[in-house]
Amino acid sequence: MSGGHGPAALVINPYATKATTQARAAAVQALEPFGLERVVISRGPGAVAEEVKAAVADGVGMVASLGGDGTVAEVAGALAGTDTVAVPLPSGGTNVFTRSVGWPSDLASALSVMPRDPQSARIANLRLGRLRAGNHDRVVVINIGFGLDAETVHWVEAHPGLKRRLRQLAFVIGAWRSAAMFAREPPRLSIRVDGAEPIEAATALVACGSPYTYLGRRPLDLVPGAAFDDELAWRALVDMNLRSASVAVIDALAGRESTSTALVGGRFSSTLTVQSEPAVAIQCDGEPLGWHSMATVEPGPTLRTLLPAQRR
Repeated sequence: MSGGHGPAALVINPYATKATTQARAAAVQALEPFGLERVVISRGPGAVAEEVKAAVADGVGMVASLGGDGTVAEVAGALAGTDTVAVPLPSGGTNVFTRSVGWPSDLASALSVMPRDPQSARIANLRLGRLRAGNHDRVVVINIGFGLDAETVHWVEAHPGLKRRLRQLAFVIGAWRSAAMFAREPPRLSIRVDGAEPIEAATALVACGSPYTYLGRRPLDLVPGAAFDDELAWRALVDMNLRSASVAVIDALAGRESTSTALVGGRFSSTLTVQSEPAVAIQCDGEPLGWHSMATVEPGPTLRTLLPAQRR
């Protein structure tokens, strides 16, 4: 399938881990065959969506993002449901979405497989998700966490200095801290999937695609079955203790189906609802969204995404 019509735009997050001056120049050069007409330097979180929507209104047919997962999620959320093509260039610390759709994890390698001929570019239509919780109503690009995963994200984002120094190790520390806390006093979630009888759990994950995240170069497929198709995938721990959480992570690192009997899950095509009392922490695409007593997840709009050129 050929690429989108109209000129291209590039959105740069100047605070991204690897968005150096050289990286920006290389991205601009790679996008010139696609008719690059606009380069936008993001003013910060929340501003990206406005800038992207303005570019689409001006007739831009392709929007590339040079940033981390947060920038990619904002761009994708603004483009979802439109004909404009997203180009997720890696420039952050983890680049989950970018890597999950086939792009290399570093910018130089990604630009080496950038299609040279726009007319022969491969475009994928990826089904994303939608989350509603409190005042939040947003497109889900990568994943959602309820409980353990979200508490970890909240803790890491509350310690930006630690995150800058330790990077992914900060998430490992945060995860063990949250697991120890939940082992003492786990939250109780009531999860209803596609109208079935509710399931009681301590923590839950929902994913649009695979893997759920990465630990360095190693993919963590915590929610098997997610494939950016018309269904979303989910997993939940019904028994929150350190052993259950450890077994699930070890199995994911080994790339095998988990042997933990405390894990339940599958795929859903309609709605997944989570209720919790007291309120449970929620994260979406790596952004902490606070604590909520009720949340709904369902398949969302599609995103037209440029795929890397196939090597001969």
